[in-house]
Formats: sequence, C-alpha cells, structure tokens
Amino acid sequence: MTSLPFTAETETILSAIEHSKTIHLSGLKGSAPALLLSRLALLNQGAFIIISDDFQKSRDLCRDVAAYFEILHPRKPVPELLTLPPLPRLAYRQTLRSGRIERERISVLTRIRNLNNFLCFTTIAAYSDRLP
Repeated sequence: MTSLPFTAETETILSAIEHSKTIHLSGLKGSAPALLLSRLALLNQGAFIIISDDFQKSRDLCRDVAAYFEILHPRKPVPELLTLPPLPRLAYRQTLRSGRIERERISVLTRIRNLNNFLCFTTIAAYSDRLP
C-alpha cells in the first residue's frame, strides 16, 4: 500500500478531527485535500460531506477522493461522498432573519443524520459554526 505524505499540517488536522467533525480545507493546495480525505476514509470507514465555497471544486474533490481511494485501497469499498451547495456569506447575513438559513441548516442536518460516520470538510463559515 502506498503511504501518504503526512506533514505537521496533516497531523494537526487529524488531531482536530478527534475533537470536531468540521475541517477547513482552504489552506490545503493541490492533491493534499483528496489524499487526506482518502486516508481519513480508510481510518473512519464512513461517509464524508464535502462543502465548499466553490461547488464545482467540491464536486471535483469528491471525484478525486474516490479515485485516490480506489488506487490506495483497492480492496475497500469507496466511501460515500455527499456534496452540498454552499451558502455564500453575504446570503447568510441577508437571509438570517428570513429563516432561510435555518431551513437550510435543518435540511443539511437531516441529510447528515442519514449517514453513519461522517466528517464535514468545509471552507464556508456559514456551515462550520452550525454543524454538530
């Protein structure tokens, strides 16, 4: 099996996962997010929710994670990847009073509860402070 390059940053992220299920990917570049998610998928044997401020990048990341996972762990089932559309920060502030954000949050939490072991990877603050 191929070993992944674990840096101090990766170790910090893995440590953070033990205390919180939300991680910010904004500082990770290149293939690092997909490699990290692939490694975590093996450790957690669960599903991931990937939320990004760029929906296309989020979908691409899902694709890359599945590809890396198949290469690195060919005998393991590929983890479930759920991509959710982002809530722009401006929209978050503008619609907080209208209740739309609360409806979105309930919808997201409902989808999360249907997954067994999940991690949420997000670059958007509107979600990160609202997930369990």
